[in-house]
Amino acid sequence: MIGINSTKIEGVKIIDLFNYQDDRGKFNKVFSMAMAQSLGIDFNVAQINTSLNFSSGQIRGMHYQDNPSAEEKLIMCTSGKVFDVAVDLRADSPTFLHWHGETLSSTDSKMIHIPKGCAHGFQALQDNSHLLYLHSNEYDPNAESGIMYNDPFLNIQWPLKAKNISQRDIGFKKLNPSFVGVKV
Repeated sequence: MIGINSTKIEGVKIIDLFNYQDDRGKFNKVFSMAMAQSLGIDFNVAQINTSLNFSSGQIRGMHYQDNPSAEEKLIMCTSGKVFDVAVDLRADSPTFLHWHGETLSSTDSKMIHIPKGCAHGFQALQDNSHLLYLHSNEYDPNAESGIMYNDPFLNIQWPLKAKNISQRDIGFKKLNPSFVGVKV
C-alpha cells in the first residue's frame, strides 16, 4: 500500500512506497504518473539523476533553481543512509524559511517530495550512500542557486559533523533580513 505523510513544510511530503518482499529480496514501484496523481502530486519527470556519496558526514546543498527553471524533486536513498533536508524559500508560504529533515535509507521504502521554491540538501550518514532523484525540470546552469548549509538563521540540525563540502556549496550566501524568497 502506498501512503503519503505531510511534513511541517507545506508541499513537502514523505511517500511510503509499495514494498513487496519475499525470500528473494524486495521490490518497490518508485514512480508512475497515476501513482503521483493519486497522491496529489502533479509531477512530470524531465530528468533522472543519481548521487553517490563516498563518506559519512559530507553535505551537498542547499540547492534550488530560479524561475523559469524551478523544479520539483522526488528523492529516494537506494544504498546507505542520508539526512535529507528541504528549506521553504517561497515568500508567500506559511512555512517560509522553515526546514524539514528526514532520514532516508535503503532499508526503508520512503521518498521525499520537494516542491518548487524549496532548497534541497542532504548529509550522508553512511559511507557510499546513493540517492536517486526524479526532477520535474531539466538542470539549467543559469538558474542554479543555493543557500548556505550552515546558515545560522535556519539553524539546520545536521546529525553529524559537516565535512567534504564543495567549493560551490561553501560559496553560497547566508540569508539576511532583506531576503524576500523566491517566486515559483
